[in-house]
Amino acid sequence: MPAIVNVPINRIVMGPLFRQEMGNVEILANSIDLLGLLRPIGVDSNMNLVFGQKRLGACRLLAWETIPARVLDIPSLLAESDQELQGVILAFDQPIVSILIVEDDRSLVEIIKGIIDRWVLPVRLVVADNGFDGLIQAGLHKPSVIFTDLMMPDMDGFQMIRKLTCTPDLVVSRLIVMTGLDDQQIAARGGIPDGVEILRKPIHYDRLKEIVLTSTMFLSSFYARSVQ
Repeated sequence: MPAIVNVPINRIVMGPLFRQEMGNVEILANSIDLLGLLRPIGVDSNMNLVFGQKRLGACRLLAWETIPARVLDIPSLLAESDQELQGVILAFDQPIVSILIVEDDRSLVEIIKGIIDRWVLPVRLVVADNGFDGLIQAGLHKPSVIFTDLMMPDMDGFQMIRKLTCTPDLVVSRLIVMTGLDDQQIAARGGIPDGVEILRKPIHYDRLKEIVLTSTMFLSSFYARSVQ
């Protein structure tokens, strides 16, 4: 994967592939101002923009002089969007924070997805509707945070958590339980490990935002140290 380097913003050229009108980027600029740029843009060796137009516009709005970028070895003139270019974007332009939601209540999942989308954070959301599928998605995506229900069909959240905590390859940075069960009901079903936070339903979305922001800012500091 190409290294991330800081490149001068005034040298970056947007070719005909990109629309000149980007719309309102102020919300994105506010997010970048708070957390830093968590997803680098992409340029070729001649400083033609490959991906990240809105991020570039937001950083220009913030009067940044340089911006983290991946310098990709692709043709310098991006006259059209072909399959090769789309493959480059899919491979390199990925969010750095993955969040797995394991919940069989589809309406709650859609509410959470809509709320997180409004925050304009570099987050990739993955969804599973039972513990078994949750284990599969955790293995595939290595999420930074898992939000899980406890009462689900097939494999419930209790079983999934036990599997997660005893399988080194599936250990995640943070595990959050979302449930309507009280402490006695949780204990009667075997309990959950120490250190696993419980969000009671109905979910307080301010706390949800704090958790996502904390995880994002932690990875932001790690990412900042990796930029050359």
